[in-house]
Amino acid sequence: MALSLLTRRAANASTARAIVASSSGGRRSYFTDNLGCRIGSAVDAGDEGYKDNASRMQTLVDKLRGRVDRIVQGGGEKAIARHTSRGKLVPRDRILQLIDPGSPFLELSPLAGYRLYGEEEVPAGGIITGIGRVRG
Repeated sequence: MALSLLTRRAANASTARAIVASSSGGRRSYFTDNLGCRIGSAVDAGDEGYKDNASRMQTLVDKLRGRVDRIVQGGGEKAIARHTSRGKLVPRDRILQLIDPGSPFLELSPLAGYRLYGEEEVPAGGIITGIGRVRG
């Protein structure tokens, strides 16, 4: 039974690949199932439902950006002043010193630990993880 199911899935997958290859000149633009149905959409930006969804999404994006901006600032003005008064760089400034000048740094987990400790704010869960270019 299991072998039969696997065989059917493999046959369906190869049929889908054949249909995609024949219908798009060998180039794949959309996923196509074994019935030749394309998965895609045509968005009507003038539709009221679209406008409502776009507005709600923008509100959520703005809220997220505000949270991330607050987290990126670190532990607040008092903590930053205490850190810099000792002659130290704050962690994100150290990262900027470490990576190649002008190269981007993609921070992976700025929301780590968000609301994990109740009312106490621990920006980025006390860690900074990311990807940057270092040729050092």
